[in-house]
Amino acid sequence: MDSPPLLAYDGKETVTADGGFNYKQYCSAIENSYYGEKCPYCNESCRTDNNNMELSGAVGWQSDKIAWCVRCGWWSFQADQEDLNGEGYFMSSRALLKQFLPSSKHVPVEPLQSYIHDNPSKIQLINPAKFEELVASIYSELLGYRVESCSYGRPDLGIDVVVVNTHSGEKIAVQVKRYKNPIELGLIHQFYGALIDGQHRNGVFVTSGRYRSGAIKTANRLSKMGVQIDLVDGKRFLEFLNVLNYRKKLPTPSDCPYWKAVGYNATPGGGEILGGRF
Repeated sequence: MDSPPLLAYDGKETVTADGGFNYKQYCSAIENSYYGEKCPYCNESCRTDNNNMELSGAVGWQSDKIAWCVRCGWWSFQADQEDLNGEGYFMSSRALLKQFLPSSKHVPVEPLQSYIHDNPSKIQLINPAKFEELVASIYSELLGYRVESCSYGRPDLGIDVVVVNTHSGEKIAVQVKRYKNPIELGLIHQFYGALIDGQHRNGVFVTSGRYRSGAIKTANRLSKMGVQIDLVDGKRFLEFLNVLNYRKKLPTPSDCPYWKAVGYNATPGGGEILGGRF
């Protein structure tokens, strides 16, 4: 079975029509609304929420609909209303998503996090520089560290990422290797030398693969010499990534990118739309 595509938000398209000025355009917009309850990218049923409101008794009304896909983040929105003068207004909008290969160096980190969480076998396809960004995102988003520097694939003298504990000020130097083959002890020796040269006392070596037993023994021995070296293999990295994704709350209508993109984050009464409450 093929894996689902790796998709990222790439803008939106919107149509509006004012029935007070062009009734034909208004009817055409309603007929060709961008709103849909099935994701055109994942072919999954979307979550939906509606808001129906009378503006003044039997005169005037407003109806809002929103649908969003929890799998890829696609969304669509529709607003249809009639004001107190009986004039109609209609607007619909939908997200546009862009597809990336897992190996792309241009894919945004957040959708890559979700994609690898759902497709862990694809970890070896990640662009090496993007793997560095993923590791940095674990420290910043999950562990609360501040990323001081990240080489993003540039020459790094053995240190790819430097993170800082925001409470203690402690620095951790991180070496990141997207390797399919096991890490040999020679790479641990090189990392140890980079730590000494950079005057770092705490280091973490992260690989997408695994470590030879000699590499593990070497890291343990060197850690007893005043420089702590922690080893994170691909399995452990995926566990961190899983925790990060599980911590992200399920999307609600107010989380939908539409609200941020268009600024429509509240009902006319001022209350946020949250799970059908207004």
